[in-house]
Formats: sequence, structure tokens, C-alpha cells
Amino acid sequence: VLAVPFLFFTKSLQPDSSLAWVPPLGARFFIAGDTLSFYLTKLLLPFHLVPDYGRTPGMVEQRGFIYWTWILALGVWIGIWRIRKNHPILCGVILSWGLSLIPVLGWVCFDYQRISTVADRYLYFSVFFWAFGLGAFCLENGRKALFLFSIYLLVMGAISFQQISIWKNNFTVFNRTLQVNPQSFVAHNNLGIYYLNHEDPEKAIEHLEHSVRILPLAEPLTNLGVAMERQGRFVEAIRYHERALALLPNNPVIQKNLLNAQINAKAKLSKDRLD
Repeated sequence: VLAVPFLFFTKSLQPDSSLAWVPPLGARFFIAGDTLSFYLTKLLLPFHLVPDYGRTPGMVEQRGFIYWTWILALGVWIGIWRIRKNHPILCGVILSWGLSLIPVLGWVCFDYQRISTVADRYLYFSVFFWAFGLGAFCLENGRKALFLFSIYLLVMGAISFQQISIWKNNFTVFNRTLQVNPQSFVAHNNLGIYYLNHEDPEKAIEHLEHSVRILPLAEPLTNLGVAMERQGRFVEAIRYHERALALLPNNPVIQKNLLNAQINAKAKLSKDRLD
């Protein structure tokens, strides 16, 4: 019940107007099931953790995941129902974990779904219920469960240690993101910014062009314009800044980038005429 108001609050903060495909109501049941199954697998087997999974409603539908991935979530709920009398605390906690995710399962479409329905940060609050559930399991089953839980903690600790090297900086984390999700326009955009900051406009343009081809948002468009300027390609830079400004007309950063490109283009033209 408490999750329902947050469902509509999420909708008001993140309208679905930017989604390439808004799934019909019937499909959202399966998308929610896919999302829940994804989170279950990441909690049990937390490998390949990245900022952008690219698991949009359109991607889930196009690859056919929508037709079968929900089975895992359904199986878990059936299992909870069958053991509810013998393990009421454990079942209650796991049920609370699932219910706390309702606002971001995809029942109601939200803006971030243009990037991915799933994101690690959506688990931050609900993971407390998961921890309580594991604690309840240990209390109910004694030393044997505690031993298994200790092994689980050691494995999770080793995975966390390995993950530190991936999340070392923007370069390592977004390179890893592209390995997991080659179509991540977020990763391409951030790697473009990384190369811009390290004075390598050629590699920046390569990544930013990939980002724009996948999804032409204002940020990678204006970043691509900046990269073009670094190579003296002012006419192309102006064109990209104008495309970005058309998407975000009141953005001061894009306005400034466009003005700089126009000034530099005129200065280059004047210099060429003098030469």
C-alpha cells in the first residue's frame, strides 16, 4: 500500500514522453516480471555490474525476453507461498523486498526507461529487506545456515574487491560498461568526455558519434560539437550545437558552446581571407 503513492510520484517526476516505445498495459506485467527476475539474479549472482544495462522496454520486447524471463519471478513467489507457514518471517521480508520495488518495475512508465528499466540504484533501499531476510534465515536454521551465510559473505566480499578495479575511474567503468552493453550511449558519451578532457579529440569524436547514432540526445550532440571545434571543424561543430539547442532551447551551456563555435568560425574565416 505504501508503495502505491510512490508509483504515481515516480510518474510525475519522470514522464514517459521521451520513450521510443511505450508498452501497452498488458505488456507491462511481463516487463515488471523481467525487471524483478533481473534484480533477483543480480542479488544472487552480482556479476557484470555497470551503470547502464540498456534493458529498455523496447529491447526486452525485441529480443523476446518479455516472453520468458518473468518465469523466474513467478517461481520465487510460488515458492514463498508454499513455505509461508514454516518460514513466515523470511517470506514476509522477501515479499516486502519485492513490493518495495513496485514504483520502478515498469508497471508505470518513467523517463529513465529510455536508458534502462533496471538500475543498481533502484535496489539501494530494498536491499535492506534482503539483508533482513538472510538474517531471519540464519535465526530460523541455526549454525548450518550461519555457516552457509558466512561463505556467502566471503564470496560477496571477493566480488566487491574485484569490482573496485572496475569502478576505479570513468575510463575503467565505462569501458567495462561497453563490454557488458555495447549499445550504451551513456558509456560512449562519458568516454567521449574523458578523451576530451585528455586532449584526444579524435577518440572523443569516435565515441560521441557512436552515442549520437544510438540516441541523439542534447548532451552528446553538444559534446560532439566541442570535439569538432578542437579539430578546427567549426561548421560541423555549429551544426551539432544547433541540433542540441533544438532539443534543449534554454540550456545555457549549449548556448555558450554554440556562441563560441560561431565566434571561432568567424575568426577562422577572417584569418583565411587575410592569408
